[in-house]
Amino acid sequence: LDGDPFVTENPGGPPLFYTTYLRPDPERDFARVYATIWDPRIVELRMQAGTREPLSATGTTGSGEVLRDPRIFKRLVAGFNGGFQAMHGEFGMMVDDALYLPPKPYAATVAVLRGGRVGFGSWPGQSEPIPPDIVSFRQNLTPLVDGGRFNPFGRNWWGGAPPTSSDPVHTIRTGLCMTEEGFGAYFWGVHLAPVALANAMRQTRCAYA
Repeated sequence: LDGDPFVTENPGGPPLFYTTYLRPDPERDFARVYATIWDPRIVELRMQAGTREPLSATGTTGSGEVLRDPRIFKRLVAGFNGGFQAMHGEFGMMVDDALYLPPKPYAATVAVLRGGRVGFGSWPGQSEPIPPDIVSFRQNLTPLVDGGRFNPFGRNWWGGAPPTSSDPVHTIRTGLCMTEEGFGAYFWGVHLAPVALANAMRQTRCAYA
């Protein structure tokens, strides 16, 4: 995305994002999954909670906004939403040490660590304190891909289409992953079943998604 007018540039450095699309469903060649990939050593991931979601178990609410700080706005390159509403699973979220919902065992988790590193993985099955080096985290379901394998926990439901849709399976789906090379990747597509999204992720060498 070098030279894109809406993406902040990094003078003298490589493009901040690379993007492509894949057609992962042989029965629906019109279905595309768009992938945007970045190097987490260059692009920092941050999180923010909404004003109403996630519905907090602690009474804490988020601003729903990027911090109104010129130092941050000058470095802002993109934004995306993520995670189900609290009523659809109460998956955990913490932002800058403020806990909104506690972590759920086995849930797929992306975490921001002190110093800016990003970690992906499944939360431990046993109840343990949140590690002190985690600043922020967000969870959603069990992993779609782990070790290159689709649906390692054998989940049957990945979220469906709106009730008014005539197709309960193929809908707009998004996802986030860490590739085998350590790059971050965000995926978006329409007319997708979960396995089609997973196919695109595996074709992009996602180690965990």
